[in-house]
Amino acid sequence: MLDLLTDYEKKIISTLVRNGSLTKRELSEYCGISWGTVVHNITSLLDKKMIVCAGTDIQGKQKLGKTAYTYTLNPAFPLFLGIDVEYSITTIVVVNQRNEIIFKDKLPTQVDDNCSRFCDILYDTIKNKFSKYLDNIRGMGIGIPRWLFRKGTQPYELIEDVLKDKFSFPVKCQDNVAALTHLKQFEHFHGEDFIALSIREGIGLGIVYNNTLISSKMPWFSQIGHIRIDGIDSECICGKSGCIETEFNQKYIITRYIALRNLETTYDSLRADFPKLTRIISNLFQDAYEGDKDCQNIINDYCHIISTILAPIIISFGIPSLLVTGNFGETANYFVSALKNELTWKINSQENNLKVIYTPLLREGFARGASLIIMNHFFERK
Repeated sequence: MLDLLTDYEKKIISTLVRNGSLTKRELSEYCGISWGTVVHNITSLLDKKMIVCAGTDIQGKQKLGKTAYTYTLNPAFPLFLGIDVEYSITTIVVVNQRNEIIFKDKLPTQVDDNCSRFCDILYDTIKNKFSKYLDNIRGMGIGIPRWLFRKGTQPYELIEDVLKDKFSFPVKCQDNVAALTHLKQFEHFHGEDFIALSIREGIGLGIVYNNTLISSKMPWFSQIGHIRIDGIDSECICGKSGCIETEFNQKYIITRYIALRNLETTYDSLRADFPKLTRIISNLFQDAYEGDKDCQNIINDYCHIISTILAPIIISFGIPSLLVTGNFGETANYFVSALKNELTWKINSQENNLKVIYTPLLREGFARGASLIIMNHFFERK
């Protein structure tokens, strides 16, 4: 299937992803290709069941005096799997060409040193719970922490080979933050350079420079959570001690808030109760926004730590757009303001052109981003 799409067909599909239903004439204008080329490739895509006729364009009929048919993506074919592997939970989604979720499920993350148990459990889960979609699935993308498997810090090729043989369709793996960055590029930054920071059980960084995700080509950028600093003795999932994310991931914020409010819970117990975890941490950010000085101090301290890592990267690449995602609730106004102030001071920005954007973290978001790993490969998009 991958080899059967022409460059023109891929261009038409990508245009329909961005713009919805279009007529042949509109496709010719959007894609910059001739009417005849559009007609030929529309016929081919209809035969391949990748697009469907969506009816007639009333405005076009009024303007041209004849019926103008519109075409849109087939919502049921092809489908793609997206899998986000977090340290404790693995989320699986089936998406269509618009990256809309058709079905989803989750299971506890189980790994071993050679990845075999992980692949077997994933295969059994998909075969049993996703069986009705398998005939229409044309690829799988997986976002997985680089350090999840202790005896092989780069198991991506092994996982790809094992699952490709099991399912007989292409499988592509990248780290989780690369998957997230693909999603944010798809949703927010069309052709714009940006830096994406994710804060959950780990800390990850994605960098899009010249419309290319460079952090997937230079993995040390995405692994900022494993920068080692003095004063941290806790052992990290990577097997070393001193990594920033062992102390300064979302655990740092939540633990201090639990102590501040004398809550009868612990961070470890909240890891298994995602709704409660997000409710507690969103309360912290809401309290800070409403003026609670103690909550503001927690966020200020965290922003000071994170900005120390981010500032040199922003300066090096000259990218003024930073997107942060975390379990901070619907809004994180105080956090955005505090982080922007810290970064502005550290990079000595005179023009104040730094842009900090926050989007709530959803488990399905990372999985949708993982599906884009294979979809971008399928359609040869950046």
